[in-house]
Amino acid sequence: MRVYVARHGEAEGGGADRRRRLTARGRERVERLGRALAADGVAVTSVRHSGRARAAETAEILARHLGGAVDPRPLAELDPDADPLAASRWIEGQRVPMLLVGHLPLVERLVAVLEGVSPEDPRRSFPAGAVACLERDGDGAWEVLWVRMDDH
Repeated sequence: MRVYVARHGEAEGGGADRRRRLTARGRERVERLGRALAADGVAVTSVRHSGRARAAETAEILARHLGGAVDPRPLAELDPDADPLAASRWIEGQRVPMLLVGHLPLVERLVAVLEGVSPEDPRRSFPAGAVACLERDGDGAWEVLWVRMDDH
């Protein structure tokens, strides 16, 4: 099974944190990334996001490219300050390819937990709009296959 963990695209500054939206540049870059991932054959049947505006927008854009009619839904375990172990446990109960869209510090900490390292010392950084592809092997171990972002 594959899981795609993404950090939301570039967001507006200031304002109420939960309502901060993507900038025009952020939307454009997430659109390009979604097209590129779809061209590479990435597809999901489930999309979840933190419920914050910028993550919801990112999830909607990527879902349009990667899941067609998939309806992105909020998931409390993707809140920026959520426990990455709780998010990991939620993932373990799933059996379909999915996209999870969140924020720092959670996305870095979640990928670290899935890789089997300390969430306090993640191996990877996630700039705005980055997506990591993780795959679970037959023994249940997760491996990061790639991390991608729009480079333009």
